[in-house]
Amino acid sequence: MHTAQDPRTASAAWARSRVHRRRWFTVLLAMATATALGAVAGPILGIDLALRPGTGLVQEVGILPINLTSLAAGLLGWALLVLLERWTARARRIWTAAAAVVLVLSLGGPPAAATPEATAVLATLHLVVAAILVLGFRGTIAGPRRPALASPQK
Repeated sequence: MHTAQDPRTASAAWARSRVHRRRWFTVLLAMATATALGAVAGPILGIDLALRPGTGLVQEVGILPINLTSLAAGLLGWALLVLLERWTARARRIWTAAAAVVLVLSLGGPPAAATPEATAVLATLHLVVAAILVLGFRGTIAGPRRPALASPQK
């Protein structure tokens, strides 16, 4: 038995699923881009992505930590965005400011790199992942003037 669904409910569900797909795509794109940059910098360009934190021990930065870090950044950013969308009408502004603060704080890590080249690559990774996440997520945030990824008109 097929029940009729209110068109407004169907439209809202379609918009939500589209937002979720776009946000997943954004997280996966950030991960893939970070992986590609790490793969190009390390094996292809010969830049040793290593950190020398305060302990003096050298820690290699491989593809797995790059993947997991970009995934964590994307999922945590998404989680904060969902909470802000539920709690405030100014989610876009607050989330963007929070993302900018996190980016600035994250840039404190690359100077601990073992070489200037590694510092440049790691800083670039942080900037690229942040740009993808901010631009990708901002496009899905419902604002006071427009709904998030409005559904097509019928």
